Amino acid sequence: TDWHVHLHLIDSAGLAGSPITRVLDLGGDPASLAQTAQAARLAQTQSNNTARPPEVLYAGAFLTPSGGYPSDRSWAPEATYREVATEADATAAVHEMATHGASAIKIASNREAGPVFSDEVFRAIVEAARAAGLPVVAHAEGVGEALRAARLGATRLAHAPFSERLNDGELAELAASTEWCSTLDI
Repeated sequence: TDWHVHLHLIDSAGLAGSPITRVLDLGGDPASLAQTAQAARLAQTQSNNTARPPEVLYAGAFLTPSGGYPSDRSWAPEATYREVATEADATAAVHEMATHGASAIKIASNREAGPVFSDEVFRAIVEAARAAGLPVVAHAEGVGEALRAARLGATRLAHAPFSERLNDGELAELAASTEWCSTLDI
């Protein structure tokens, strides 16, 4: 399993028959990802073992504050992120991703690239995700963001903490409450 991919950045047809048998897309167009996942399920039932495409799990769009990461990135078409402004909007955004079949929720918490959610909106996303039975993955960048995301309820950190050096106490706290995932191949 590659636990951190963005399928809209590659030709996923090349994954058929590869050693990767499952992917978790952590930021893409939720409608397109639902179609890709359905097509992969259908192809898995119709192909031999050597040419099977990987199972596709996905978070749907990045949930980000207005003007937040990755809304200003050329590689992120508008459908790959969902701007969230309020606690009520947070609940609606999680519901949208769940309706599209998301198996996780991705929060952009990238202080080095722009605004991040208030604690209240971040918690509202976490609470809505928990109610939907979905884990929360945080793209946490900037000093203190990894710990902040974990303390606010994120259970996974995408890229692992990658923009700061953590001390032993911080590592122990994060290790007790979060999983860390990074991109392996895609």
